[in-house]
Amino acid sequence: MYITSNDTSAKRLFYFSIIAIFCCAFFLHVGEARAASPLQVSVDSHHISRSEQVHLRIAIEGSQQGDIELPELDAFEVFNRGQSSQMQIVNGAVSQTTTYNYVLLPTTTGTLHIGPIKAKIRGKIYQSKAISIKVVAENAAAPTDGNKDIFLETSLDKQSAYINEQIIYTWRLYRRVRITNAEVGLPAFNGFVVHELGKQREYDKIIAGKRYIITELRRALFPQESGNIALPEASVRIEVVQAGKRSHHFGGLFGNVKTKLRTLQSAPLPAITIKALPPAPADFKGLVGQFRLQAQLSKDTLQTGASSTLTLTVSGH
Repeated sequence: MYITSNDTSAKRLFYFSIIAIFCCAFFLHVGEARAASPLQVSVDSHHISRSEQVHLRIAIEGSQQGDIELPELDAFEVFNRGQSSQMQIVNGAVSQTTTYNYVLLPTTTGTLHIGPIKAKIRGKIYQSKAISIKVVAENAAAPTDGNKDIFLETSLDKQSAYINEQIIYTWRLYRRVRITNAEVGLPAFNGFVVHELGKQREYDKIIAGKRYIITELRRALFPQESGNIALPEASVRIEVVQAGKRSHHFGGLFGNVKTKLRTLQSAPLPAITIKALPPAPADFKGLVGQFRLQAQLSKDTLQTGASSTLTLTVSGH
C-alpha cells in the first residue's frame, strides 16, 4: 500500500488534533484542580511604609475548619485578629467560608516575604504561594504643611552639655485622628540618669491651618560620662480608629469601630556632645555652678540685751 501526499497531510492533521485535544484536557484539569483548592491567602497591600500594617487574610472554603500552619515571620510582628464565618445560599446551594485574620507590622524595610501557608483540610494538606511585601522607610520629620494625620517627633533643649548638666528630652505625638491603646516606646537613655519632668500634657496646635492634638512627655537627662552620645529613635504603637468603618466581626453589630494598628517612629536626633568637667581647683568643695550668698538681719536696731537673727541664703545654678 502506498501513502500519497494527501494521506500524509490527513494523518498529520489527525495527530495534531489528538495532541491539541489532550493539551486542552490537561490544562482544563489543572485549572479545575487549582480553582478547587479550598485554601485562599491574600494581603490588602503589597507596598507599605515602615509604620503601616498589612492585613493577612486566610480563607478556607467549605463546612470544615482547617489546621493553619503559619511560616516563620521574623520580619513582622504578628497579631491575631480572630476568625469569622460567612455562609451563602445561591439557587439552593449552600457555601461556607471561614476566614482567619492577622495583622502584620514590619520590623524593618526592604522586600519582605510571607512564606507559603499550609492548611490541613479534610485530611489533605494544601499550600499557598509565597507573598512579597515591599516596605519603604517613612520620613518621620514633622510636616510643615499639615499633610499628615498623625506623626511623632522628639527634641532636645541643647546639643552640648557637661557631665551632670541637665538636658531636657521632649516626646510629642501629633494627631488629627482618634486613637486607642497607645504604647509609648522611649529610648533606653544609656549613660544618663533620668527623671520625669511633670505629668503628661495634652494641648492643641495649628499647623498649616489644621488643628492637631499634641500629647507631650518630658524627661530630664543627666549625663554620666563624656563623649558623643546618640539617642535611639523613639516610637509609639497605636490603634487608629477608622472613620466610618465598623468591625467585620459580630461585635460590629453592637457599635464597635474598626481600628488600624500602626507603629510610628521618630526621626534620629543628632548626637549629644558631653564634655568632661574642667580640673577642680585646690579649694574645691564639691559644688559646681554660679552661686550668690545673701545675708539678712531680722532687726536692724537692737537694745541692750536684745537679739537679732542673721539669715544666710545661698542661691545659684
